[in-house]
Amino acid sequence: MPPGPTRATVLIDGAPVTILPRRAPVGNSGPIRGRTLAIVPAAEADGRAASGTLAGRSVLAATVEPGARPAFAVLDLGEGEATELGRALRLAAILYWDGRRAHLLPCPADPAT
Repeated sequence: MPPGPTRATVLIDGAPVTILPRRAPVGNSGPIRGRTLAIVPAAEADGRAASGTLAGRSVLAATVEPGARPAFAVLDLGEGEATELGRALRLAAILYWDGRRAHLLPCPADPAT
């Protein structure tokens, strides 16, 4: 299993936008310019672990590569919140769009656990 997604396709206003680390997105990224996205593989998302972070948040359908796995993208999470979400889901990293560019955001295990 790779340490994190290599790219994601997010449905924004019904149209696909491909998010790639360190590259410009492919598709109409206008609606997410200046907004953040934390992209999480759905199969990894234990609803109980994610529920506190996702409560009241806008969530978009997505897929992540490798493997065209179902995923979701959470709008407007700060880096710290995104890291905590990844950590709660025991992910090594998540794909994070900072409003201009995407990168893999490490989610190191909490040393206290």
